[in-house]
Amino acid sequence: MDVGTYANQANMDASQKYVTSTGASVGGLGDSATYEAKDATLSNSRDFVLTIHQDLKIYAFGISQPKDALTYNDASAQRVLVQIAQAATL
Repeated sequence: MDVGTYANQANMDASQKYVTSTGASVGGLGDSATYEAKDATLSNSRDFVLTIHQDLKIYAFGISQPKDALTYNDASAQRVLVQIAQAATL
């Protein structure tokens, strides 16, 4: 999990560190949320990331697995990450 906190909305808007508009929209989490699954070529892994925007914070919940030993697929990783986010105090 990674958390980014901004002093004000202008700082958040100007930041390019976290982009919550990529990936598929996920409802019911924060002000907005997206989910993305992608291959990371350099690490030969599959990365699953749920990014949630809530007030002046950006939360990124992630799972990274070796591509040759996947425990989760794209859908099951999303379910797990949503469950973790719902259990977290945002």
